[in-house]
Amino acid sequence: MARDYIASPPPRLFPNMTALADEFPFADERALRVAHRTDVYVRVIVNGHPLPQLLAVMEASQRTAVVAFPASYLRADSTNVIELHSQDEAAFIVIHVICHFRQES
Repeated sequence: MARDYIASPPPRLFPNMTALADEFPFADERALRVAHRTDVYVRVIVNGHPLPQLLAVMEASQRTAVVAFPASYLRADSTNVIELHSQDEAAFIVIHVICHFRQES
């Protein structure tokens, strides 16, 4: 099931994602339970700074989540890294990310 989902996009448009399909050859019972979980809680880490609260990605909100963090966590150059780690290693896929940076005046 997971393999089919990961392999379904056109490989020429999503080569990195479809290349991972063979990492999911079999669906064991635990993987199926995790895949059908309705809500996922994610720890966000910005350049080594973990945010104090888990980010709730809820089925009731169409799995849309918004996170904000202090601009001081960002580096001036282009080496910023934002890590996402799910609680209990629940599976999740990030489809779209929109970053909006606002400078206070």
